[in-house]
Amino acid sequence: MFFDVQKKEETMNKTKRTEAEQAALLAHLLEKYEYLPGGLVRYKGHEKPLKPLKINKKQYYEVYIRFQGKMVHLKYHITVWALCKIRWPTMSLDHLNGNPSDNRIENLRECSDSENKLNKLLPWKPNPVTGVPGVRENGRQYECKIRGNHLYFRNPYEAFYYAILCGKRYR
Repeated sequence: MFFDVQKKEETMNKTKRTEAEQAALLAHLLEKYEYLPGGLVRYKGHEKPLKPLKINKKQYYEVYIRFQGKMVHLKYHITVWALCKIRWPTMSLDHLNGNPSDNRIENLRECSDSENKLNKLLPWKPNPVTGVPGVRENGRQYECKIRGNHLYFRNPYEAFYYAILCGKRYR
């Protein structure tokens, strides 16, 4: 029990780090770790890559790194970005193909939060009445919600087509 409490206290959170700590952590990463093709990170001198932990609800891989006697918790894609670009991201990181476990540097881009949300892949769950995802029946019209606005169309396929044109992506 005491070990768990102590471990939580020793874990550094990114939001609590000062600029000097972030710079020191980046220097530590560049000195001790290296990026492998395929979106993997390994400790220099070892054959096996770091084992990512899939912890959070959004399916992002996370990793713990020992730094100055503490366990530092980092998202795997942020670690890959820092190793390849030699700096921390200043904005959100977006996975271009929508797969949060694909951490290849070619699949990552820095963008604003609103751009990141536009690239979000929505699950293909057809509406039971219309048979089309993201479109519901509203009287004699069909409604789809795009960027907070409710738009109405004559048929569900027209509404679905317009939603895709406006940037909604389905997997």
